[in-house]
Amino acid sequence: MKKFVILVFSLLFIPLLALAQGPGGYCLDYEGNDWVKIADNDTLDNTNTLTIEFWVYPDTLDGEVRGVISKRTSWDDNNSYGVFFWESDHLFIDLDGDNDRIELSKTFTVNKWYYVAIVYDGALSEANRVKVYVADAADDTVTLSTTSSESSTAIPNNTSDLYIGKLNISDEPDYGCFAGSIDEVRIWNVAREEANINENFKKEISGSSSGLVAYWRFNENTGQTAYDSTSNDNNGQLGSTSGVDANDPSWVDSYAPLPVTLSSFTAYYSENGPILHWITQSEDDNIGWNIYRNDENELNNAVKVNTDLIDGQGTTAEPSYYNYSDNSEELTIGTTYYYWLESLDLSGQTHVYDNSLVTITIPDPTNQPPNYEKPVVYSLNAAPNPMLDQTDFHFTLDRDAMVNISIYNLKGKLIKKLPAIAANSDEKMIVYWNGKDSNNKRLNSGIYLYKLGVNGKTIKTNKLLIIR
Repeated sequence: MKKFVILVFSLLFIPLLALAQGPGGYCLDYEGNDWVKIADNDTLDNTNTLTIEFWVYPDTLDGEVRGVISKRTSWDDNNSYGVFFWESDHLFIDLDGDNDRIELSKTFTVNKWYYVAIVYDGALSEANRVKVYVADAADDTVTLSTTSSESSTAIPNNTSDLYIGKLNISDEPDYGCFAGSIDEVRIWNVAREEANINENFKKEISGSSSGLVAYWRFNENTGQTAYDSTSNDNNGQLGSTSGVDANDPSWVDSYAPLPVTLSSFTAYYSENGPILHWITQSEDDNIGWNIYRNDENELNNAVKVNTDLIDGQGTTAEPSYYNYSDNSEELTIGTTYYYWLESLDLSGQTHVYDNSLVTITIPDPTNQPPNYEKPVVYSLNAAPNPMLDQTDFHFTLDRDAMVNISIYNLKGKLIKKLPAIAANSDEKMIVYWNGKDSNNKRLNSGIYLYKLGVNGKTIKTNKLLIIR
């Protein structure tokens, strides 16, 4: 296994194009007066078949209407679809109006993640046209919550914009706003089967999946746009204007239970060859990884780089850091290579992440590297500090760099050296520490030092207080 962990990085260091999720999992959090608006698009008007999927974490269920997703414009019959909480702890679904409103018998509670899939097939008998599947975060499979009657053989279309986080009734524009978090919203123009739902409800999926017409991962973690992962460009605008306003939901960490939440994937070049670095925020039954490479942007005929499976972390809610060196002699100077990540879970399912594509161009080794200048550290802190069991180290640099954080006691003894990570210029980086030393033992109470190192040299030191 050609696994390469960077401890001292004094080699030729050239940062290349890196695509990073905000997702170690990120999502949007709503406070009861904010929403995401997606402009009307024919792909969102589904007539006789429809599937809507989402993860939802309500933090307020007070009997008021709390809209999750809606293309309705009124309460009248012959309108489009809407999904909302009402009467405290029940979820309601409208597909064409009041007369066929569906109420789930399941009791939802606050501060808990739920998965919901609503499947409509107008070709089925009236009594079987709607199926709703629900799962708690701990469930391995979805449960058929209800099979419901629906009189319409087609869902009415309209020219209304689609809203995530409110119900959007035209005479009450701020009506029915949601409070809590929403993640992984998918809209399909097909009626998905239970087996397909079970296969992917805890996975990020490809934006090119057949029948998928809109897919918001909410992994941007910044900005005013929630991007559609399909080719339909159903991008969402946060709030009521294109700028920052009071109706913007907030980007926050997501704890919706996806099997692997890939936070970032970056590529750097050393004198030994390309180095791939990736971070996961959580993993569920992840056996390991494969890396694929091609000299064109085409995964289908890419070559697997690693001979042996790169070990995953199994199941963990803690961030994990990986580095891998591609020392292949087949690489050609001046050629740009494309790399992809693939995970393998215990069930034998593999998954290639849409955000896992990076490129790197092999430089001419006869060219001299630029003179190294020590990065400027804009900030370095630990939160919480004092800490009980775990903490996050936060820092921002003025340039791309390969860095690591080390923990020492006051006598200068090294306690723990965390894996190196690729830091991006002017981007707030977060490194998790579980409070254990290199022997996996918890530290005693006391004052410790944590040091930020670049190229094997410490450039900043702060204190950390541990309380047991």
